[in-house]
Amino acid sequence: FLASTLEAAKVPNDKPGEFYVYILRLRIKGEKEPCYVGRTGHHPYKRYLNHLRGHKSSKITKKYATALIHYEGPMGYDESVEREKTLWEEKKMQGIDAHGGK
Repeated sequence: FLASTLEAAKVPNDKPGEFYVYILRLRIKGEKEPCYVGRTGHHPYKRYLNHLRGHKSSKITKKYATALIHYEGPMGYDESVEREKTLWEEKKMQGIDAHGGK
């Protein structure tokens, strides 16, 4: 199912050495604009679908993720590690309740 869905949506295949950082919108009552910041070696659409189905997913994303709202990449591994941290910090500095990102 996943492969045919990604193919139908024309999501590019994963390429070795390419990484992305992404933000998922979360729906958590009492939090200000909650989001999840993550990093992946898959295309962000594929990773989002994996979160929804609980594959290598945190409990918070499986339960509360409602949309993929932003992604950056592709980029190298080291750059993606650093960017994940800085993107999470940027969201926190904006007063947003950010999860993940470490």
